Amino acid sequence: MNFANRLLVRCSERVRDIDAFEVELLAEELVERLLLFDHVILDSLRLKEVPELVRLFGYDETMELLNSGIISIRCEPFASFGSVRRAVGALESRRKKGKLPLFSYCLDPFEAYPFMPKKWSSYSENKTRFIQFIIEEFRKIDGLSGSEIVKLQRSVKEKIVSFRSERTILEISDGLKNDLETNDPTLIFAISQKAAQLSKINIKPEEIECKVEYLDDTDFGVSCNIQRLGDIDDISADQIIERALLGMAERNKKIQEMKEFECINAYRESEVPIFTGKLNFLASKLTDKDVSKRFTRIIELRGLPDLSGAIENGSISLATLLEIRDSAEWHEFRKLMASESLDVEELESAITSLSSKIRRWWDTDTAKVVRVLTVTALSGVLDQLKPGTGILLAAAHGITEKLGVIDKYVIQGIFPKSGAITFIDEKLPSIYEKREES
Repeated sequence: MNFANRLLVRCSERVRDIDAFEVELLAEELVERLLLFDHVILDSLRLKEVPELVRLFGYDETMELLNSGIISIRCEPFASFGSVRRAVGALESRRKKGKLPLFSYCLDPFEAYPFMPKKWSSYSENKTRFIQFIIEEFRKIDGLSGSEIVKLQRSVKEKIVSFRSERTILEISDGLKNDLETNDPTLIFAISQKAAQLSKINIKPEEIECKVEYLDDTDFGVSCNIQRLGDIDDISADQIIERALLGMAERNKKIQEMKEFECINAYRESEVPIFTGKLNFLASKLTDKDVSKRFTRIIELRGLPDLSGAIENGSISLATLLEIRDSAEWHEFRKLMASESLDVEELESAITSLSSKIRRWWDTDTAKVVRVLTVTALSGVLDQLKPGTGILLAAAHGITEKLGVIDKYVIQGIFPKSGAITFIDEKLPSIYEKREES
């Protein structure tokens, strides 16, 4: 299995300005990834994306996508790591130990779903009950029959992937503790980064002095000189270090996810994981942002509508998307987009070249009319020179037009193109099809 062809990606965001847990599906990002990767693992937020898929693409196309084998859904109670140094009201262990002062920290894995009534005997049991709980929300989807809801629930459950056991989560914790105990220089880079983001102060990593000392098995203190370097008050400095520590925990989590699910791990630029020094090169190989930028540029050059608006208007066909993924041209397109040696300027030139424009024009209704008029006029001239030859020319033209012979042997011979360009010119636009209302 080539992990570079598999992508774990979150294509949704929580709506923060309401009390209920609501999610906005970034459907254009999902469609884009389905066109760029062999297999997509959707990093789900409580399966809230599924009702949105049904709303935007309809039940039939959603089921077709789920049953296609090209998508999995990552869903489990474990979400990430959190700072629990002051969580005396939520954690019994913290209540006994008390709050930690400034520059002392405790990072723990947590389940970001506090509505769960309790923890069961094992993480596996907790996960099973959690999924069963949230999947019942599908019954609120408008317009579906009881049997359709059951089929949807079954298909989604079959596609769910997650960490195999809580031991995997403990490995992330152990790895983070080891990084901190050995004074991993990543923390210095992370502090520099967070200082710029939170306090708008630029501090060079090489100027930062930082040391971590564990107070017990879970709590630790961090001594750092950023207050002096950037004229930062203690509270702000404490927050900068805390965010940097959480960034390191998230980095370790993403690395474990790549190992567990045998995939690359996408991230948004706003999240900026902590890959520094020699790891910068690794980070560029383990994300999808460059491929995504290339795809966006292709959509612009090809003059195709914005994916987001087209999806909301019901103009994108998942069924057609799945169909063109089976073509040889799609595989060529995928290879081209993933290639490190791709010359973007050369690709742009190929898309906007005169030959591409002529090839696209050749299949239009206008071009067909022009061809008919041209053959008709030429037939008349030939008949005057030699009776009967014009009729033969017109008949030959009709046959070749029906069989596509002219396009195959004349246009392609004059203006040859690769499979990838064929995909961009012909197949990619085909997903912009208005769905018929059921």
